[in-house]
Amino acid sequence: MANFCTKCGKHVGTNASFCSQCRARLPQRSGNNPSHKDKHDKVVKKNGGGIDGYVKWIFGAAIVVMLGVLFFDKFSTSTNPAIESQPVVSSSIDYSDAGQQMIDIGSKVENGKIIIPLDLIEKYRFVAFQYTSNSTTVPLLAYIAPDGKLVTAVSLCEPCSSTRFHINGDNVVCNTCGTTWKLQNLEAVSGACGPYPPDPIPSTVVGNTVQIDVKAVANWRPRV
Repeated sequence: MANFCTKCGKHVGTNASFCSQCRARLPQRSGNNPSHKDKHDKVVKKNGGGIDGYVKWIFGAAIVVMLGVLFFDKFSTSTNPAIESQPVVSSSIDYSDAGQQMIDIGSKVENGKIIIPLDLIEKYRFVAFQYTSNSTTVPLLAYIAPDGKLVTAVSLCEPCSSTRFHINGDNVVCNTCGTTWKLQNLEAVSGACGPYPPDPIPSTVVGNTVQIDVKAVANWRPRV
């Protein structure tokens, strides 16, 4: 684009500061004015940076929220693998009525299995029994979780050495220290012994019996 002196009209160079004919100072074009360009760049960068910053903030906040949801979902619905693999033996059960103590039942050992009647668990919902060998006696329990899964475990609150529990709503409670765990997965709810719920022991259902591998019980050792 041609440039002309604003005083005398003579054609001048693009980067000229003075007219070669009348020596008048030539105004600088905005596109060639470094200060103008710098200001322009700063404004553009500032505006662009502001938009980018806002977008990044929104994106970052969204990630934080998503991670929080995943974290909450994971830990609020955590499962115990030993319980998760257990068979379903009943429809869902509502334990919101009055508390329920353990009912003692008998057991027998045959072919390397500790055997108890399934119908007694279905009848009483929460039973206590034991395995006894020449060298040890291990207290055991069985109950039906709210979703109908069979749960078998060592009946011991190890820190306080209690072997008796009761059901209160959807929780199992130690009779001695009052520590409470969720029936569904034995996740701690409250109490000092929370990290040490009745330790789940795998079991299977064969006909009308619940069978537990003797080795799983005989090899069990306290966690504290």
